[in-house]
Amino acid sequence: MSGFGPFRPVVVQRAGWHFRPIRATMAAASPARQDIRGADAMFVVTKAVIPTNTVAPVASGVAQDGQLLSTTNGTWTGTATVTVGSGYQWQTATNVGFTTAVLDIGGATASTYLLTAAEVGLYVRCIVKSTNVAAIGLGYSNVLGPVIA
Repeated sequence: MSGFGPFRPVVVQRAGWHFRPIRATMAAASPARQDIRGADAMFVVTKAVIPTNTVAPVASGVAQDGQLLSTTNGTWTGTATVTVGSGYQWQTATNVGFTTAVLDIGGATASTYLLTAAEVGLYVRCIVKSTNVAAIGLGYSNVLGPVIA
């Protein structure tokens, strides 16, 4: 059992904390304990750092009905295995600052999106999601548009 005696290592994830098993032999330090458990499983506890977008995703393509847009994932930091690009959501808004009438585009949850007539006159951007045991981080792409016919 991977040198852990009759016990299996357990990785615990709780409220953003990441516990990782470390194998250490206790024979020299505690012979009695060695007889009971074989090798000990010790844990190093570290606070997982929320994924943070350090370089924004870049949306590209021609903002025109029928054209394909795409986005990069950008650059992220964080700990405890950050899964970059774990989700995408394309959005529209009525102004370039994305402060009015911001709506998610239904079903537009991939790194690419084919513009339709419904987006004509609107501005478009993509949100890139990255996750780890601590939380979900969001990165917002640049804005494209207004979309033309």
